Amino acid sequence: MEVILNGRVVGATENSVKLKDESVIPTRTIIWSGGVAPSSLVSTLVCERDSTNGRIVVDKYLEIPKFKGAYALGDCAFITDPNTGNPYPPTAQHTIKEAAVVAKNIIAEIEGKRDEKVIFDYKTKGLMASIGKRAGVGNLLGIQVHGFLAWWIWRTYYLANLPTLHKKIRVSADWITDIFFKRDVTMLKTFAEEKQE
Repeated sequence: MEVILNGRVVGATENSVKLKDESVIPTRTIIWSGGVAPSSLVSTLVCERDSTNGRIVVDKYLEIPKFKGAYALGDCAFITDPNTGNPYPPTAQHTIKEAAVVAKNIIAEIEGKRDEKVIFDYKTKGLMASIGKRAGVGNLLGIQVHGFLAWWIWRTYYLANLPTLHKKIRVSADWITDIFFKRDVTMLKTFAEEKQE
């Protein structure tokens, strides 16, 4: 195995991968492993950001220091877990809880009750990922799960957290359709290449 650092992929075909330095690696298997990055808008804001991902550094109330009344959450926020000292991962599970805290804190601001603001302190329930047709992996409260069970738990959690009944029905219908039909894939280019900036 060879590890290539800072080798950004700019294109791929069914039997090769093209890197930014124009080198082409012949392969029939491509595994994508990507991180989450904040919107490019975040880099234009005049506030403190973490040096690794450029996320906005917030305090324990999810408020941006030096900009009282302004909050950041989700993919664009760098939030330190008070129990571990490490940043919270930018996942949906955390963002849902962050949103509730930010909403409460905005209401406290509006009502002039700054002393009633809520501190964000959340214990991760686990991490899950769907890895293919009816298969998943995960760690739930320290218990490793995989296969169909992990996939089913991931899907159930996702569905339960959709905001409206309408969305839940549409997503359920799509998932049921997926059981009976193959994926509909359209190829637009022979060699899809990233635009150079």
